[in-house]
Amino acid sequence: MNYQNFNQDAEAERKLQEEVARLEGIVKSRLSREALIRYGNVKAAHKDLALNLVLILSNLIQQGKVQGQISDAQLKDLLRQLSSKKSFKIKRV
Repeated sequence: MNYQNFNQDAEAERKLQEEVARLEGIVKSRLSREALIRYGNVKAAHKDLALNLVLILSNLIQQGKVQGQISDAQLKDLLRQLSSKKSFKIKRV
């Protein structure tokens, strides 16, 4: 890997982090106090799940499908839906 590719990768990573931070700011401004605490806990424990949550909620907010604040109960429901999409297959050999 040469120096120019490294700089391009670093720049792309920085832009991605800035975009995630911008979307996270949009979402956090709509979360109730309890939901904000829950989001912080999810982010600390499950970064990928938190990122998916931010992407989904920011899209819903930008489309105007979320009015007012997002309660802790609503956040829990969305987290359940995101978590239930995982399926495990166990094969016996």
